Amino acid sequence: MAVLPDIVTLDRTFDYRVPPAWHEDGRAAALTVGSRVRVVLHGRRVGGWILALDPQPPADVELSPLAHYAGIGPPAELVELAPWVAWRWAGRRVHALRAASPPRRILALPPRPPRTPVPVGPPSGADTAFDHERCVVRIPPADEVTPLVLAACRRGDTLV
Repeated sequence: MAVLPDIVTLDRTFDYRVPPAWHEDGRAAALTVGSRVRVVLHGRRVGGWILALDPQPPADVELSPLAHYAGIGPPAELVELAPWVAWRWAGRRVHALRAASPPRRILALPPRPPRTPVPVGPPSGADTAFDHERCVVRIPPADEVTPLVLAACRRGDTLV
């Protein structure tokens, strides 16, 4: 794992290996680009972000293990954007990743709630409004908008 330590003055990555115990208990499966970890660097435990999952270290180098899984960090898209943010605002990647990370430790995301079915009612004129690829629906201010919204929801994801 290529890890960027959470130290402002140190803007380079270091390679670490995943401990074998993490493969056995499932922690290794949670590691992704952007995950927060703790590593031993110069005898101190420091936080950091995983920037690459499979770096190729030199053959004669023995990698130190990751010390601790600290939780979910920013998504991979924001990790890729961090160098540009650092360049654009004359900062460091650490500053961008700190801003993109959750303020509290999050070990796993909660499960998604189940989708509630949209009530099916008798067909109305609103159902035929969405039969075309593109449409504009105008309704008077005093008309009820609920049948139109329900018809749109029955067709899939809807933004109202």
